[in-house]
Amino acid sequence: MAQPFYILVLILGISSCSSPETNENLDTNPDNEPNISVTIQTNFLKSGAHDITYFSFTKNVEGSFSSFIYSRDSSLTSESIMWRTSLSPKSLEYYPFTLTAQINSSNDTLFLNEAEQKEHGFIGQYKYILKDSFDLKLENDTFIIYSYSRIDENIRWDETLYFSNEYGLLFTHYNYFQNNKETIQHGNIEVNQLRELISQLKTNHKKGLGADANYSDSIVDSLIYDFNSNGIPDQITIYGDNHIPFGEGPESARTMVLEIDGKQLWEKDSIVLCTQCGGAYGDPFAQILFENDTLKMYHYGGSGWRWGFDQFFIFEKNLVKFKLVLERKFTFHSGDPEETYEERMTSIDKLEGVYLSEINNYH
Repeated sequence: MAQPFYILVLILGISSCSSPETNENLDTNPDNEPNISVTIQTNFLKSGAHDITYFSFTKNVEGSFSSFIYSRDSSLTSESIMWRTSLSPKSLEYYPFTLTAQINSSNDTLFLNEAEQKEHGFIGQYKYILKDSFDLKLENDTFIIYSYSRIDENIRWDETLYFSNEYGLLFTHYNYFQNNKETIQHGNIEVNQLRELISQLKTNHKKGLGADANYSDSIVDSLIYDFNSNGIPDQITIYGDNHIPFGEGPESARTMVLEIDGKQLWEKDSIVLCTQCGGAYGDPFAQILFENDTLKMYHYGGSGWRWGFDQFFIFEKNLVKFKLVLERKFTFHSGDPEETYEERMTSIDKLEGVYLSEINNYH
């Protein structure tokens, strides 16, 4: 998955979090700022989990190009999301990770490049386009903020990124996943001032989101792929309420629509669970994707006791149907996921004749 939605690993020994000594041989351009300590926190809002990452930060400017390089020193990941990476946290391995933001002021673009030594190498490059710029005035300073929107056809990666040419990444919001990423320490900004700046960015972002949203008609997720391999794009779209917080809206079924060769074959409201069906955890629908000739759908919810289920389908071209071939259900207690984790797999030999259009995940 070449996306910037990743789980950061637990590192014991926080002494590595301090920024390294300045290299005297680095470029002496006054706009270039080497090896500043930056701390970024990622908040997984629905679960309350988070991770904190410590970076050494370097800024380089050459003409209309600016590069902001974040080199990971270490990371702390909250225990409540550890299980999603491994049931045995001690087995997790750590690889140096670099995030580079490259800005071209001549065409208003920003690229984020992710690279990890050893296991994954170059992970991916993601393009953003300048959406807006504005001034934020605090008590003693005025900050020029640039708002960038990610360019991606898949709504799962709908992201707004707030950036400063002086300080780099400040605040990022993923609308679909309801995740925030924010700078909580920066070597060039006083902490209280940084907190006030981020708070104002969050307030402005909320004001700009969904003022006229019609949740009943919104697209929760969509997937475009040529399932029958005839050169005509096919599409699965999920409509309905989109991430209404727990306790703040009525339960509402979501509708999945399948279109093959531009024609709608069916629409069903029994497949994708509603926003509040995840209990205290919130929206249980995680995502739907197609890879390795398999349609994959994920749900996850609960409170103290967590539950989830993953369903895998293959497309039978002769029947023009998605056949269920594997279902994985699991439960665990968030206080002790390693000891309480239980999983049950149902394979294709016990799922004969079960198709996506017939699924009822409410029973």
